[in-house]
This record gives sequence, structure tokens and C-alpha cells, in this order.
Amino acid sequence: MKRKARLLLAFLTVTAAVSAQNATVQAEPEYKRVIAREFAEFQRLIAEQQFERAMDYIPDELFAVVPRDTLIMAMKQMFDDPDVEIKLDSVKLVSIGDAQLVEGKYLVRFTYSYRMSIRLEADGETVAMLKSIYNNMFGEDNVTYDKRSGSFELAPVRSAIAYSTDGTADATTRWKFLNNEKEQLEALKLFISE
Repeated sequence: MKRKARLLLAFLTVTAAVSAQNATVQAEPEYKRVIAREFAEFQRLIAEQQFERAMDYIPDELFAVVPRDTLIMAMKQMFDDPDVEIKLDSVKLVSIGDAQLVEGKYLVRFTYSYRMSIRLEADGETVAMLKSIYNNMFGEDNVTYDKRSGSFELAPVRSAIAYSTDGTADATTRWKFLNNEKEQLEALKLFISE
């Protein structure tokens, strides 16, 4: 009898925990689920090198600084370089903040993680320089170099902003994304200017 009581208690505890977890997931505002879905699509397009379509998820304001065609060309050059092989995968949202209304648009800060592999033929000096750059950009704990394969493995957590294009934050909102990190924007400017 005691065994049945313990099993029943264990079952009820697990059921209560699962129910609480489901209630928490269902309590998330719809716009957070939409951001998660649209960000996943944006990252998929980049990984599949569908850059023209990926630009639909980038704020138009960025194109005033870096023209759309220039950004597409830079991304193509980066991925098409025969001396460099880039693989992007395992993109995961870590956290999504609450929407804030700023100048008629909803902004949502979020963090995400991903894994990127960059394989290249390079001499020791170039590898050391790149390792230093990647360490500064992503943190030493997030960067490894495999001499055998000649590849860097990056696994950073990044900060970004989603913003609504129509001033709403609901299931129909279209979201655009921009990394929220100064060094990445500076690196983009350097890459474009070369």
C-alpha cells in the first residue's frame, strides 16, 4: 500500500511539474513565439545562403548605412571564398525580453547562441591574428582552433534586437532583426570598405 501511495505521489508531482511548465510556455505572449519563429527562418536563410530573402528580416534603416546590394554582395563573397568554408548551425534563442514601445515601434531585446565553423588555409601568423580577433569578439571561452582540420569553432551567445515594422506586438506582427553589438557593426563597416 505504501508503495502505491509513493507511486501516486510521484505521478502527481511529475504531472503538476509538467502542467506548470506547459502553463508557463502557454502564458508567453504570442509575439515572443512569432519572434522565435521568424528569427529561426532568418537564420535558416543565411545558413542556406539565401541572402536576398534574408534581407527582408533586416531593418531598412541599416541599408542607409550599408546599401542592401552591398551587404548581399559582402555576404556572398564571405561564403563563396574558395579558401574559406563557413558552416552555421545550432541557432537557439536563449531569452526573449518584453516588448517596449519606442517611437511608435515595438523593440524586443533577446539573446541567442549558435555554432559556427570556419575552415581556412592560413599560416601561423594569420591564425594567431584571427584567433585574437575572434577572442575579442566572442570571448576566449567561445573560440577554439583545431590545427588538424585548420578550423575555428565558435560558440558565442549574442545580443540582438527585434523590432516591429507596424507598431504592433501580436501574432500578425512582422519582425526585423539587428545584432545589438557595437563591435559587429564596426567589423561589418571594415569588411564593406575593403
